Amino acid sequence: MVVNVAAIPGDDRDADGRSDVSDASSTTAGSETNVASTANNKSKAQAGGSSSSSGSASPVEKKRRTSTVSTSASSTASSTSSSRPGAIKANVSAAAEKQKVTCLSDIELTDETAQRSEYHFGYFGLLDKFILPLLRDKRDLPMVYLQLNIINFLWPLALAVLYTGNVYLGIAYLPIALLGFMERFILMLHFASHRKVFKNEFLSGFALYFIAPFFGIPPGAYYLHHIIMHHGENNHGLDTSETESYHREGVFGFLKYWLRFLVGLSIELPVYALRTGRVGWFFFFWVCMGSWASVIAACWKFFTPTGTIFVWIAPHFLALSAMALGNYAQHVFVDPDSPSNNYTLSYNCLNVGTNQTTFNDGYHILHHIFPRLHWSELPRKFATSLREHKSNRALTFRNIHFFDVGVLVLTGQIEKLAREHYVFLDEKGIRREQDKSGVDSKDKRSLEEEVPTVADVTRDLYRRLTFIPPYSRKID
Repeated sequence: MVVNVAAIPGDDRDADGRSDVSDASSTTAGSETNVASTANNKSKAQAGGSSSSSGSASPVEKKRRTSTVSTSASSTASSTSSSRPGAIKANVSAAAEKQKVTCLSDIELTDETAQRSEYHFGYFGLLDKFILPLLRDKRDLPMVYLQLNIINFLWPLALAVLYTGNVYLGIAYLPIALLGFMERFILMLHFASHRKVFKNEFLSGFALYFIAPFFGIPPGAYYLHHIIMHHGENNHGLDTSETESYHREGVFGFLKYWLRFLVGLSIELPVYALRTGRVGWFFFFWVCMGSWASVIAACWKFFTPTGTIFVWIAPHFLALSAMALGNYAQHVFVDPDSPSNNYTLSYNCLNVGTNQTTFNDGYHILHHIFPRLHWSELPRKFATSLREHKSNRALTFRNIHFFDVGVLVLTGQIEKLAREHYVFLDEKGIRREQDKSGVDSKDKRSLEEEVPTVADVTRDLYRRLTFIPPYSRKID
């Protein structure tokens, strides 16, 4: 029997898992200036263009703002960074001091019109008339196709591996499952957990309980981990997958994070449920884990140990490792001056093919602000909220996705990230997108502004890797 996650006792979220801290009203707008104004001793108008701080910032954060951040255009990213305890010294080349970064006006936004590739085959549309009446939103048809692809193709292969225990078949199975389906499925599960796909509760829970274990995710655990904990705590405090308390430059911080994610999360997750008064979720978690372990034990005994390792055990450790790197990379850049601002605790990745296979997962800032916004609307929402992104100093990258950003950070290639992938949200580009969207902008800001150099952005990225000491991270 599939349990309706919305009805589990002890959960104070609504059926779609949205909590108050995930709302757009929970973000803080920060009075700090953007990269261009902090990195260049020019353009006083830049400093006045920032929005005022909202009352949702924690007291510690407000103190930080008044003590370490100057709102005048004369403050520089390097001086701000160097004055902070534990700040990371930026490694910047001489060439980076002269080279300007890419501007929004230099590129076209392509994600909204790009062809979708979330599923491998669509059954020639023959099933549409049966599937569409079952859906809450017909735009989620690609999610159903992906689930059917897994059931029709991957499940028979998994059964063959379990039954035969053939090592070569198992070696062939892993890359097919992990490279061909895993990322697609996890992101499908991600968005389907925020917005139910089917009208029927059993069908809505099918992926969470019956498909997820084939990708190493214990049944039911994803909802507690991602919806209730990660979005509820918003990468702060009680979120056991938070990144703020790690030294995020180089590999050692990630190794600690990875070990905690891989080993400790199965203990910390139910403890989190108890600490937050979700007793029902605590017991439900162990019921799910016990059921999952029983299936693995049964396959080990009645099928083959080798097949069990390839189908159940190896994907578990590989999937957790991939999810650890993914979440770490998504939240590797956290502004120490405004850590509870949704615009500065992550970043957006645009114009990259991975967005077409992961339901526009690259728009992670917007996802934290609007967690229940339909995945197909994220590129358009980005284009119409560029002004908010700019005033809040949000980071934007192009032609790269989270895993690749994570690799560049772990290998110390921050300057390469700034040079080849950073996008400066210039006034000219913002005005162009506003015109395309039909936004009646009465903004009279000058289109002439100082574009930051690669060195400016590199220093700011290093600053956002700074370890954030413990404080009350829960948004007020």
